[in-house]
Amino acid sequence: AQVSRLEASLRSQFDEATSRETAKLAAEVATLQARLESREQSIELLTERNSVTEQKARELETSLQDSRHLLQQGFHELQRVCSRSSQYLDQWLNFIQDFIIEILPTFKSMIEGDQDKQLQQLLMDYTVDKR
Repeated sequence: AQVSRLEASLRSQFDEATSRETAKLAAEVATLQARLESREQSIELLTERNSVTEQKARELETSLQDSRHLLQQGFHELQRVCSRSSQYLDQWLNFIQDFIIEILPTFKSMIEGDQDKQLQQLLMDYTVDKR
């Protein structure tokens, strides 16, 4: 009888210890499971953010390439316009030079024929007025 009571007491203590340990392990499992789920959600969010970031990076790269292309086109157009402007300026300078060369003899004869120095005085007055 004493062995039976001792056996029952030990079984009861064993059951209580097992029950406590099981509860403790169940709580740890629940905590670990919650942490795992939280980390899985974090991974999902990070994966989504990464996808969005990668998409934005692709869009920015495309935009950058488009901008580079437009800038290059603009630069080529500017070079073309500058080249044309330079050609027009050269044509005007040649025209003015030819005009001066052509008009100089006439102008010289006018000054030489100006005995009263009226033309010379008129040019000097004009030059002084312009200053």
